[in-house]
Amino acid sequence: MNSPTASATLITSQLIDIVGLRTCGIFPNGKEPSIRTLREWTKLRRFSFSSG
Repeated sequence: MNSPTASATLITSQLIDIVGLRTCGIFPNGKEPSIRTLREWTKLRRFSFSSG
């Protein structure tokens, strides 16, 4: 099982899309935010993103 640190390292070392972010393991099982919520958090810059 991945630790939070290992998951955070994984995310910073490779680019993922919004679906990958939702399912990458940083959120508890069954408590993953919706894609709409993740898009809002990205808009508020809670997550960094690349648009290209």
